[in-house]
Amino acid sequence: MIYKDNTNSSAEDFYYYANGNYWMVARSRAKYLALFEKLGFKIVQEKIIHTVTQEIANTQRAVESYMCILQKE
Repeated sequence: MIYKDNTNSSAEDFYYYANGNYWMVARSRAKYLALFEKLGFKIVQEKIIHTVTQEIANTQRAVESYMCILQKE
């Protein structure tokens, strides 16, 4: 199993391989899913693990952190 944690950080998009797992942070959920699909993985399970409300440009929005479990197809 490959474990994926998305922190929705403002950092540049990146992914890396460590301890036998693929990890990735991306600004866009669709973007990271597309990247993993290109690598031949599919989502087995997805779970929201944390939600915070941020104020951005005088607008509040919920930002979710979640973990995906991916399998090589």
